[in-house]
Amino acid sequence: MLKVIKIILVSLIITSSCAQTLRLIHSDVLESIDGGKILILTGNVHLRYKTQDIRSDKARWLKEKDLVILFDSVVITDTNYTIKADTVKFRRKARRALASGNIVFITEKGRVTVYGDKGFYDGKRDIVSVTAKPRLFWIDTSGAKVELRSRILIHLVGEKISKAFDSVYALIIPKDTNKAPIKIFCDSLEFHQKEDVVNFFGSVVVKQESLTLKSSAGTFFRKSDSIIFAGDVRVIDPHWRLWADTLTVKLKSEEIRYAHAIGAPHGVWHDPKDSLRLTEDSRFSSDKMLFAITNGRLTRADLIGGARIEYYPAPKDTSVKEMHEAVADSIIAMFPAGSIDSVELWRGVIGTSKKFERGKIDSIAYSGDMLALSRSRRIHLYGTNPKAFVRYHDLILSAAQIHFDGENDTLMATFLRLPDSDSLIGEPFLREGNDSLV
Repeated sequence: MLKVIKIILVSLIITSSCAQTLRLIHSDVLESIDGGKILILTGNVHLRYKTQDIRSDKARWLKEKDLVILFDSVVITDTNYTIKADTVKFRRKARRALASGNIVFITEKGRVTVYGDKGFYDGKRDIVSVTAKPRLFWIDTSGAKVELRSRILIHLVGEKISKAFDSVYALIIPKDTNKAPIKIFCDSLEFHQKEDVVNFFGSVVVKQESLTLKSSAGTFFRKSDSIIFAGDVRVIDPHWRLWADTLTVKLKSEEIRYAHAIGAPHGVWHDPKDSLRLTEDSRFSSDKMLFAITNGRLTRADLIGGARIEYYPAPKDTSVKEMHEAVADSIIAMFPAGSIDSVELWRGVIGTSKKFERGKIDSIAYSGDMLALSRSRRIHLYGTNPKAFVRYHDLILSAAQIHFDGENDTLMATFLRLPDSDSLIGEPFLREGNDSLV
């Protein structure tokens, strides 16, 4: 027999065989069905269970099944979180809740917010999972914002760890909105809120402006503003590409500023001024590499240990092409305006420069301790033991210092005076065919 009891501003305690009680604080209307086995609550429903404060517009309590179904404007508040949804099915003994429709999960202090259409809460393990259009938003202490999307999202409330699976997308928005955001794509991701560390795995892609980084896995250390990429690392830019085993990227104010590559790093670069691609790609390799990046553009490259470079500058005349190849212990290249402005080679320098013009090849070979090459075709070569060495056709020149002005086609060689001494070393020696001059 159906019994209907209408209660205005009712306050009572309903207990079961379980030691814990679910308390009804308020409901505008209460209907009892089947001898109280089913309760239907309507209007400003307010329940409490342990530390949880539960509110909704309507509720249905199936006592024998230990199930409470909450409808419309559902809000569940606990000490560490708040859950909002259109519908929530709550099992008291199991401490489990199934939510659907416009889900919002907010952690303590509101630093992490999770949205979705379907979610599950396991109170015993303190875990929230969202499986329909999950989105996570997080604001760090610096004011930067993090947005996370995936097909499956799990948040461990007590441990403050978020895990995302399948088609993961993360967006890091700097506090300064004038700076470009960082976009991360991967198969799965773990965000450790306490340590401020993000781990990402599988087909990792990180983008900022025109710069793209790819790898098998990576770790983002938010406190030190650094990202380590490992496994089949690739860096892709409209004008240069890099391959390495491991790459460490340093950020400053959520901008990529520096990169350190190890594990057989090698790459290619094309002068952006050669828009018609009249020359080949320049190539470079070394034991490890350091890069400086400003506003998404490469400004400096340091090749350290076993450095090798093959450089093709953009031609000023379509009938003339240049190629410079060299090896050294270290090579430094400067890119202040996007193109190579100057190159320095240190220790054990050996190189060749060639000019191709109307079917003819003009070449110069050199060696020394240090070489500096500028975009204006000025070359400065230094060497003491042995002396710097230049060969041009049948002309051979050696000295402590050799300077070549490519614009005016002039060559100058001189000695080196030792500091605090009148001693001279590396006096010039010139030989052309059978003639020589000291």
